[in-house]
Amino acid sequence: EPRSRWRCAALTAAFPSLSYRPYTMFLTVTFLQNAGQTLVTLYALYFFHDVLGDDNLVLWPGGPRLHSAAAATGALQVATQFGGVIASGVSWKWSQSPNHRTQAMFWLTLTIAGPLAFVFARSLGLIVGFALIYGAGIGGFMALSYPLMVNILRAAQAVRGTTGSVEAGGTEWSLWIVSVLAPKAVLPAWCGAALDALQETGKRHGDSNLGYQVLYGFGALLMAAGAVLALRLTHAADLPADDAGKEDA
Repeated sequence: EPRSRWRCAALTAAFPSLSYRPYTMFLTVTFLQNAGQTLVTLYALYFFHDVLGDDNLVLWPGGPRLHSAAAATGALQVATQFGGVIASGVSWKWSQSPNHRTQAMFWLTLTIAGPLAFVFARSLGLIVGFALIYGAGIGGFMALSYPLMVNILRAAQAVRGTTGSVEAGGTEWSLWIVSVLAPKAVLPAWCGAALDALQETGKRHGDSNLGYQVLYGFGALLMAAGAVLALRLTHAADLPADDAGKEDA
């Protein structure tokens, strides 16, 4: 319809790189990764309380018991942050090489360990161990995101035949921030209600963990989708800007 075409043209005029497929794919991957990350961290406290129980919060057999689900959540965050810090340094060094497609796929695949741990593991120690891998994936992809974004925007400039500094910021960078923050604003509004409804349904059918299994399973699917799409979003970044523009125009 004419009105729809006008709106699309207006959006592309405000954000020129939206017409460049690797850029829109990059925003999609960022959104999916942050959506999965939000699901992992948002309900961890309730998972530890409802599923593991306060009497089963031990990091290893025979080890000291953590006194509450809040303490278990803290241990989870420490492991996640530790893995992320180590991996971010590795990723930043690795990002100097041209194989960004392999790097993005690798780091995003690691993030799937987070939600899968909550689906299958029933041990706090195992979940915290998986959190190290999950955190490494998040930290590695975050460190890679900036050089990846710069390379994609340079390739988009080559397609449009424009010049200028892409590192200085602008509308394209604002959409990237939106793709990071939007899942954190949108998902809590409906995931909590969905979790309660699924938990009640599961209890009526003898499965008291149904809500958490569905929620974290959905998070794993989101992150897996992001890892698969990463193969496409980084295609331009593996090539010099001029060649990338010709390849993905």
